[in-house]
Amino acid sequence: MSRILCFGEVLFDVYPEYRRLGGAPLNFAYHLHNLRQAVAFVSRIGDDDNGKAVLEQLSSQQFPTDMIQKDAQYPTGTVQVTLNEQAVPTFDIVENVAYDHIQKDKDLEQFIQDGIDLFYVGTLAQRGSVSNETVKQILEMIPSSASVFYDINLRPPFYTIAIIEQTLLQSDIVKLNKEEFDILQQNFAAKGEEADAAQQLMERFKVDLCITKGEKGGVYYSLNHDSGWSYQVTPANDVVDTVGAGDGFAAMLCYGILQKRPMEDTLQQASQFAVEVCRVSGALPDVAIYNQYR
Repeated sequence: MSRILCFGEVLFDVYPEYRRLGGAPLNFAYHLHNLRQAVAFVSRIGDDDNGKAVLEQLSSQQFPTDMIQKDAQYPTGTVQVTLNEQAVPTFDIVENVAYDHIQKDKDLEQFIQDGIDLFYVGTLAQRGSVSNETVKQILEMIPSSASVFYDINLRPPFYTIAIIEQTLLQSDIVKLNKEEFDILQQNFAAKGEEADAAQQLMERFKVDLCITKGEKGGVYYSLNHDSGWSYQVTPANDVVDTVGAGDGFAAMLCYGILQKRPMEDTLQQASQFAVEVCRVSGALPDVAIYNQYR
């Protein structure tokens, strides 16, 4: 069993007719928890009805909530979600909410001191100066033996190149989609075709890069493997929405790496699991689905 620290937003995705619990770091943590890993999820909610609903829903699924902080001033995060005809979402993300104010506390320090194998961090939860400072403090505390997994997951306009660079410099594995890769290539002057540009970025930041391309599959480039590994996707005919598919892929990717499974098998399983997430409404499937991946 691996010990995994996940940092970032927990929120409600609000659709036209319903709402779903979400946030990329929560989705990631939820998957790994259901894969029976020791997960600590660090976030912050408001002292409001949405915050109570977050705790009730997660507790009902035996998900650990002891490191979700409560804020008396700022509300629980929400996102207005709109789906197009292909079930692809767009997001209207509310600013200055509780997860922008996550703080370092004794529980967080103790979890790190007891040893961790992987630290997950994204970009959105670093838009607030308080949470960004907490990420810096965590990165200073974690042991060199732990891997830092950075799921870039950009949500314009809530990022800066400075924060991306700051996080890349502390990361070991970076997951991003093709559009996000193009942003890195442009802003860090990585020239040439994808493989060449990826090599330049990997050498600059000393990271592995996993570039996802939706139905076209993707590729994992490694500093320690000359050619990298590509994977394919078998699209589903019964897609409900694609919300959280990337988070499912990220969780299964990290699970395979932590379990020291062959990268080819890891990418295949991550891709398959992402498709399964697309078959449900929202980002969190029924717990029974995890049995086939453990």
